[in-house]
This record gives sequence, structure tokens and C-alpha cells, in this order.
Amino acid sequence: MVVRDEDFPLRPDHALRDKYAAVTTQDLYQWQQHSRASLTPFVLHDGPPYANGHLHMGHALNKILKDIINRYHLSIGERIHYHPGWDCHGLPIELKALKALADCDRGVRGDRGNDTTPTPTQVRHAARATALSSIETQKKEFAALAILADMGSDKSTYRTLDHSYEMRQLRLFTQLVRDNLAYRAFRPVYWSPSSRTALAEAELEYNDKHKSTSVFVSFPVVGKSRALMEREDSNTHTHAPLNLLCWTTTPWSLVGNMAVCVHAQLQYVIARQASTGVRYVLALDRLTAMQEILGEMEVLHTLSGQDLVGCTYTPPFHPNNTTSDNNTTSAPPAFPILAANHVSADTGTGLVHTAASHGHDDYIAVQAELQRQKMEQSEQGEAHAHDNLHKAAAHSHSHPLPILNPVDEQGRYDGSAVRAICGQDEGSALDGLECLSEGSKAVIELLQKREHAQGQDHAWIIATDTITHRYPHDWRTKQPILIRATSQWFANVHSLKQNALTALDAVEFVPENGRARLEAFVMGRAEWCISRQRAWGVPIPVLYRDGEPLLDENVLKYTIDILHQRGTDAWWTDPAHDFVPEELRASLDDCTLTKGADTMDVWFDSGSSWMGLDEGTSTASTAKKPPADIYLEGSDQHRGWFQSSLLTAVAAGRGAPYGTLITHGMVVDELGRKMSKSLGNGLSPLDVVNGTQSLPRYGPDVLRFWAASVEYTKDVPIGPTIIAQSADSLRKIRNAARFMLGNVGSGMRERTEHNHDHEHALALMDKWLLHHLHTLDSACRDAYAQHSFSRVTHALLSFTSGPLATYFEMAKDTLYNERQEDRGRRCVVHVLERTLDTLTRAVAPIAPLLAEEIHCHRHGAERDNEKETDTHASVFATPWIPLDAAAYEDALQSADVVLSWRDDVLAQLEKLRSDKVIKTSLEATVDIHVGAECNDVVKKAIHSIDSFAKAFVVSSVQLHTIKNSNDVKISVQKSGQEKCPRCWSFNRPSQEALCRRCTTVVQN
Repeated sequence: MVVRDEDFPLRPDHALRDKYAAVTTQDLYQWQQHSRASLTPFVLHDGPPYANGHLHMGHALNKILKDIINRYHLSIGERIHYHPGWDCHGLPIELKALKALADCDRGVRGDRGNDTTPTPTQVRHAARATALSSIETQKKEFAALAILADMGSDKSTYRTLDHSYEMRQLRLFTQLVRDNLAYRAFRPVYWSPSSRTALAEAELEYNDKHKSTSVFVSFPVVGKSRALMEREDSNTHTHAPLNLLCWTTTPWSLVGNMAVCVHAQLQYVIARQASTGVRYVLALDRLTAMQEILGEMEVLHTLSGQDLVGCTYTPPFHPNNTTSDNNTTSAPPAFPILAANHVSADTGTGLVHTAASHGHDDYIAVQAELQRQKMEQSEQGEAHAHDNLHKAAAHSHSHPLPILNPVDEQGRYDGSAVRAICGQDEGSALDGLECLSEGSKAVIELLQKREHAQGQDHAWIIATDTITHRYPHDWRTKQPILIRATSQWFANVHSLKQNALTALDAVEFVPENGRARLEAFVMGRAEWCISRQRAWGVPIPVLYRDGEPLLDENVLKYTIDILHQRGTDAWWTDPAHDFVPEELRASLDDCTLTKGADTMDVWFDSGSSWMGLDEGTSTASTAKKPPADIYLEGSDQHRGWFQSSLLTAVAAGRGAPYGTLITHGMVVDELGRKMSKSLGNGLSPLDVVNGTQSLPRYGPDVLRFWAASVEYTKDVPIGPTIIAQSADSLRKIRNAARFMLGNVGSGMRERTEHNHDHEHALALMDKWLLHHLHTLDSACRDAYAQHSFSRVTHALLSFTSGPLATYFEMAKDTLYNERQEDRGRRCVVHVLERTLDTLTRAVAPIAPLLAEEIHCHRHGAERDNEKETDTHASVFATPWIPLDAAAYEDALQSADVVLSWRDDVLAQLEKLRSDKVIKTSLEATVDIHVGAECNDVVKKAIHSIDSFAKAFVVSSVQLHTIKNSNDVKISVQKSGQEKCPRCWSFNRPSQEALCRRCTTVVQN
């Protein structure tokens, strides 16, 4: 018999992993960069993971998906450009650095003194070391996933802390300042008390189970608009108190109240509370809901929101709130009612307490009114220059401007500011309290206490409640944030929106619903706060002259030139005058010149990463082609890196920095739960690759096969059971390759030099398999091109467990028992060689180590003596040539007839086995009775098949003709002959040692 080569192991030898990995990762990347240097590169730009800690399964999914895309493009003959990157600045690394410095300081001091505050330079040096250490750890962990990249080279990787990277980013900032797209302003921003810095919207995550104290607050009306007075002329209840009813979930922000907003087009009512006679203003649509709180209410008037504009009210806190011994207070100021479009009647009362320091919409509403008043003053002349936002009735007092922020960086009430707003007594009571906790409680208590202390009838707090709602948290510390007005640097997104949305028209989205998601985030943004109050980051290198930013373009360029020479640490170590051009220094001698202490938002850092592609690729800077062909990240990056990259590119006068935008879901456990330490359901990628006490050592290919087989555009489950299933699936492909290698591999050395000589001799079922092979080739290439990797794995498994497994069963007798030079056997070997080649090519982007192992086994004998640049060095070194999907279609009809008969035979064989008539199919013989008047398809099948016995895997098949019939009848029975000890078929006459076929083969 022809004995199969068994050198290819059933399971991967993990001891050889490094051997195959070296050939298919770093060495291969370097080879293709040089050997295909003249080709236009395919650019997949790596969104930089954060340089902190070890990899998690989300990192693995992301990097593997990218690698599959890169390997596909490499396999079809392209040059790829892929530089892994790391995001290195930001708070988590800085906090680690601060802890390391504190531990070091305590180690030096022992217990002899208090902790010392490190300088910014010390923090930066420690943070840089922390980031670089994490990068080296992550490089090794990424390498364990068999990622195609040159991670050992600084030129083929990038870090946002690289000097060249920081310089590109600073030049971009200078361009934004020059084009009035970046500016400094005092306005409300998201502020994290736990991190003590401003946050961008992309740095927020929302907790749906956050609890807050909500209050209904009553603001007494002190001045009425003309429209309101006209409605009250004929009413008998005009003497009753009139109050504006507002609802808020941030009682602490009442300290900063500056106005009450209504919607001009909404309908409002003045309703009298039956139990007290007090009148309240609220939205008509909220009346029913409010009666559940206030009891029965009588509607006295209906009016529009516009009718309320011009009214004034007494704010809950003001400087005149000092309480004297005789329970009297000084005259309070009067604040206005403003019309604003953000007001709705969906919740609350339809009137919104407005604190310009603590709300974006609030700030916009107040600024719009200030702008309106400025225009009015300009028109009316200097005589009215004293008018301001809070001009009211003759007895009112103006509100102090500019806007004051009563909350400090720790989220506590600031003593001096809160006293300026609330007065000495109540300001002192609030001083130092955390706004989000005891601060809110204290505000409510002060307002409730004031009513009785002053002997007033007015009740400020109408009702309180504890609600569970969605509230923003700092994505790093997981602690609640607040909105706080501070001086920050902003990018003007409003002026970029239209160009950004237009740029997205040229982008392909996978999945397509990502387009609407990204467009919504861009549309919903007016400004981008790009400054942070931390030491570890790219400095915003702006000098301040007497407190005002010095934005002269020449000064900015000179400053950046100095930082280019000295490094960005120089901003913290060198004197301010070093950053001023010599010709301007004399003019600034009399000024107080200081350096800004802000650093840039990390999203501005990573969002400018596309700029490095202009230097790394020869064609990236062309106007028509985006710097990157593909960006691929998690779906959370629509509000993060995808958006920041788009905005920085558009601000720089470019289009979208990506041609295709691909997003994947989050990794969850087998029950669909988010992975977390508290649930104990985390699974590390290295646990899968290297194994644990409870998990086998699967190696990288199994993890990669999992990543390819899932529907990655949705949330992706993983766990021990799912990984085991992926291992089993990949094992089926490996076993198929093992069978083919055993018959055509290096041990047999039967690969023919002139495969085309066999084409005319191919049997029907050879052609049938080759047709399915060509279909597989086309399906896999198409799925790879469309980034639909689960279609690839499904096609591979369907092919190996379906047509290929069937063909193996049919071909075994030929392979093992025919002469090696037999034409039919050579045709089978030819088919197996072609199948093995295509199967290896198709699985290579997903399971490169398996593909390299197959490739090495086939070419191993030559390969040891070849140079690294030889075409046999890697399976990826020669292009994957497409096959004609329509080839061999002429064999399908006949093959379908044979296979349908085969199904009938198999069913009867199974019946004979269950009846214990036979043990194996070779004990059977088949009779096929074919009607003489059968159709042409059946006749063609009969003439096309070379051996029904091999197709059915039985010992013999007899064909019989039925006259005057078009039927086909098949019968299966036990053979009456003896078993051949060589081929095991029951074709041996009792007096002979072997069957006739085997006797001939052995004799020859």
C-alpha cells in the first residue's frame, strides 16, 4: 500500500510557535517593506491603545481584526503600512507616576516628615518612564498574538510622547490659533473633582443608576412684563403671591442662579393652589403632573412663554441675604426670565433654573441675552451703557458681572466666591462643602430654614425627592462630574461642522449605521475643550502678558522652535522670556509675563496621529487620497478618536483622514455581561494563548479564529466554552490539511511539475471538488475584501466538513491502493495539492501560524537551504492568485446525480448496519437499475463517472437497464465475496490471496 506521511502533527507543537511566528510577523513585515517598496501602500492606521497595564480581550479583538485585514492585503500582493501606536499622556499614567514618586519619597524619608509635592518636571519624568515600561510590556503581549508588524523599530511604531509627534501636534495647534479655531475663554466645562481637571465629552461615561436629590423650587416674581400685567387687570387674585416653579436635579447649582428660562412657543398657565392661594407659573403640559404634588390647582390665566419674557424674580441666593437679629434682610436683586430653545415640557415644570457657571445651555442663553443687550446699547448710545443683563423694575439691584464660579477644582464651594454670591452668613455655611453631596443638602436646608428665620411666608422648597437617573461620570475614576465655569482652551467645532459632515460623504462605514452615529456626535458638539490642568501632557505653549494670552503667531512659532530644540520639558524648566523672540523682548519688559500651565486633551493628542502618516507613506499627502485607507476601533470611538481625528484633519484643511471606518463591539462574557473584576468573569488573551490551570494552552491561532468567527460589529461573547468551540473548528481545518499533506506533502515528494497535464484526465468527482474549491476561493476573497471574516470561517468549515470530507472518503481507495503512477491517482493528488494550496491561502490571514506550519511542511526540504527572501520563506510571500469561480460548472449536473444516488446508498447502508447485516460499507455491493428511457442528465452522469464503487465507498456496483422505463432503482445488499487483506474491499474470490486489482498493483 501507499502509506500516508504522518509527520504533520495532530495538534500544534507549541515549542515551534516562535519559529513560525518569526517568519510571519516582524521578519515578514520588514521583507515586504523592502521587496515591495515601489508599490503604493495599503495603510491601516492603528488607533493608539493607552500605555497603561496589560492587554485585555478588547485589545486582542481589535489588534487581531486589524491583522486579518493587513494579512489579506499582503496576501494579494500589496505592500502594507501598519505602525502600532500608543497613547501615552493623561491622568491614569500621571497618577501612577505620582504614586511611584510618593513611595520613593517615603522610602527616602522614612517617618521623618510629610510628603513633598513633586515638581511638574519630576512628574513628567516619572510618567514617561511609566508609559515606556507599559509599552514594552504590551509589545510582548501583542507579539504573542502573531501580529504582523515591526514592533522592535521606533520608525515602524509611534508614541504620542515622541518628540517628533509632539512637534507636529504643536504646529497643528498653532494653525488652529492662526485660523481662529482655537481660543481661550471662561465658560462652563465638564469638570472632574476626582481628577481635578476639565474633561472632554468623549471622556465621560454615563451611569444609569446614579442617585440625585431633586427639588421643586419656587422663585417669587417681583417685576411683571406688560403682557402679564394686561392679563391680570381684571383678575381678583392679583394680590396673591406669584411664583415661578422650577425643578432641578442639581440643588447645589442654585447658588449660581442667574435667570429662569422658558420656551417662547410653549403654553404656560398661572394656576392658583387651592390649599394656600399661592399662584404658580408652569407649563400647561405639566399641570396634571404638578397637581399630584401641589394638590388641586385653579387655572387663572394661559399665556405664552414669550409673554413671560420681561418678568423678573428674586434669586434664591444673593449678597443681601445676610440675616439680622430682627429677622429682616436687605433689598434683593431682581433676575430676568429669558427665552431659550433648550427648554421643554417633557419633564419638570417647563421653566428651567439657569446657572451660567454650571450648564452649557444656561451659559448660551445668558450670553445670547448679553449680546442682545450690547447691540441694544450700541443702537441707543452711551446714555444706556449702564444697562445690563439684569435690568428690571426701578426697585431692583443689578447682578454682579462677570459670571462667578462658586465651585473650586475639588468640587467644593469656594469660600470667597460663595460669600460674594450668597452673603457672609450663608456663604460661610456653604464654604468647603462638596457640592455633589453635603453641598446639595446644605443648600436645601438653608432655603428651608430661611423661611422661618426671616418670618416670611414664602416657601422656597416646594418638594424634594431622591431619583435614579443617567448621570455623567469620569471615565477613568468612575466618579460623578459636575459642570463648572473655568478659563480653558477650546476648539471651535461649530465652524467645522459642515465641512466635517461633508468630508464623511466620501467615507465607507462598516457597519453602515456608524455613519449616523458619528454624524450625530459631530452635530451635537459646538466646542471642544482641549485644555487640561495636569502636568503630564503636551503643553499648550502660550505666554500670558498681564494675565491675557499672547497669541501673536510669531511668538507661538518661536516658542515651538525653542521646544523643538530643547524638548517639551523645557516649558516647565526654562524662564518665560526664553520663549519670546529677541525683537519683542524689550516691549514686554514692563509686563508680567507668565507661562500657561495647561496641557492638551489626550483626544487632541491621539486625534492628530494622522499627521504622522504624511511622513510614513509616499502618497498619503495627496489631496485626493486620505492619509489612511482604514481606521478600525471599538464603537465607543465614534465619540472619541474617530471624531477627534476628523475634526483635527478638517481644521487643518484636509478631508476625512480615513477612507473606510470600521467599528467593532465590546467583548462580553458568555452570558452577555460586561467583563469586570467584581464579577470575576474576565478572561485575558494571554490566558487563552499560554493556558492556565483551568484553561488549555490554545496558542494564538485559536484566539484569532474566535475573533474572525464572531459577528464583530456587535458585542462579542467569549468564555471557556466558546474558545473550546473555536479550537475544535480550527482542529477540523488542521486535520483536513494533515490528510492532504500526508498524501502530497514533503514526505511523499509526489508534487508534479506539470499539473496542467492532468486537467484533461480529471474524473467527474475531481472536477466536482475543484468547482467547490474555486467557489470557496471566490467566497473567501470577497468576504475578506468586505471585512466579513465570519463568512470566511463559515465558508472554510462548510467546505472542509462538506465537499472536502466527501471527496476524502471517495479518494482514499485510490490514494492507498492504486499504483503511484496511476493516472487516476495522480489526478487525485493534483486535486489535493490545489485544495491544500487554496485552503492554506484562505486560512492564512486568520491563522497565520497554522498556514506557515503547512507551508513549511510542504516546502521544508528545500527551505532549509534557501535564503530568507526566497518565495518559499513565507506563505504570504507569493500573491494569492484568484481562481475562476465558474470553472468546472459543466460537471455539476452529473455530479449531483451521482451524489443523490450516493445519499440513497448511504441510507440503505445505515439500515444494514443497524440490522447488523454489515459492519462497514465495503461489505456491501450495490445494484443500480436505470430505465432505458431516463433523461439525458442521468445518461451523462452514468457515462461521466469512472467508478460508482469509489463514489459510494462500497466494494462493487452493478448497472442494469430497465426496458420501457425512466425510473432509477437502487438496492444495496451484502457482498458474497471475500475481503481483500490489502484494500479491504469484498472483491476477492476465495481461492485467490488478493483481489484482482491489488494483484495487478502488487505484481507491478
